[in-house]
Amino acid sequence: MTEGGGQILRIATSLSSIFQIAVRIYDIRGGRKSPGLKAQHLNGVRLLRDMTEASLHGDELNSQTIELIPNKLKDGSFKVEIGTAGAVMLLVQSSLPCSLFSSGSCNFHFTGGTNVDFAPPVDYNIQVLFPILKRFGIEVDYKVERRGYFPKGGGKFSYQTEPVKRLKAVNLLEFGNIIRCTVHAYVAGVLPIKIAREMGDTAKKLLEKANLGVPIECEAVKEENSFGNGSGIFIVVETSTGCLLSGSSLGRRGLPAEKVARKAVDELLESVHHQVCVDKYTQDQLIIFMALAAGKSAMRSEPPTEHTRTAITLVEQMTQAKFSVTSNDGDGTCIIECDGTGYYNRYL
Repeated sequence: MTEGGGQILRIATSLSSIFQIAVRIYDIRGGRKSPGLKAQHLNGVRLLRDMTEASLHGDELNSQTIELIPNKLKDGSFKVEIGTAGAVMLLVQSSLPCSLFSSGSCNFHFTGGTNVDFAPPVDYNIQVLFPILKRFGIEVDYKVERRGYFPKGGGKFSYQTEPVKRLKAVNLLEFGNIIRCTVHAYVAGVLPIKIAREMGDTAKKLLEKANLGVPIECEAVKEENSFGNGSGIFIVVETSTGCLLSGSSLGRRGLPAEKVARKAVDELLESVHHQVCVDKYTQDQLIIFMALAAGKSAMRSEPPTEHTRTAITLVEQMTQAKFSVTSNDGDGTCIIECDGTGYYNRYL
């Protein structure tokens, strides 16, 4: 494995739950300064325990070894309160694939951090990931009840899924033409709206200078329904072939708004410059769905990140899926292909 963080835990326990195979995971987050299970990881494995009526051992804070022995995936309503600013979107990563192969509707209600460091912001799931997953035949109904920021969390996010018989293979290979670019700059709590405006204005000027060929739609808002203080920016480009690329950044004390905006713009323009169909944050998110889908899936992206390489290695070990990565000489991109397992929902 190339990346030993919580990603291994999420993918391994998800596949364990779907295929009903026992899994033992050790040296969890062993390379981290503070190794072992933290609140968000602990709640994630306990969520899958509840979804599968599993036997779970080692589920305590700072534990570096767990064993999950799942039973039948069940539908129903599941509630998780992380108790910290732990990222609720990482709970989505664990639970969403499993919910698709249950026997009925699944409803999830999560409380924690919605816009925090080291995890996708809720905006990414809503504006990028969930729309892309529709191509696999996945429909996600969601509601952001309240945003939550570091250090207290307190954000509320819920989502609902219906089971599928099989996932469809996808091909994300043609960039097309840019048809839209949106900028969402925000502040919450005691932070003044002028910070959001500064981030938005900076991003708009940089994007206009990049000559994307479309008007830059920019909004600066003060989030009224939030818990705690926070700020950030989220930018999305949409193309004529349905590609969705993003850039994001969170504000923090002492960091000028202009630098926050520039980081998000630079992230986005890197993907746009290479005309990829999947940005580096979406790459690893799609690996498990490609592996479960029926047929050959392919995506054009930048070279695989460590997270993506880890996801591919782990998925190939736990399933019959086979991946290949082919570099496109000279343009800094690659094609990631997968012969999926065509996993069939045994309950439908």
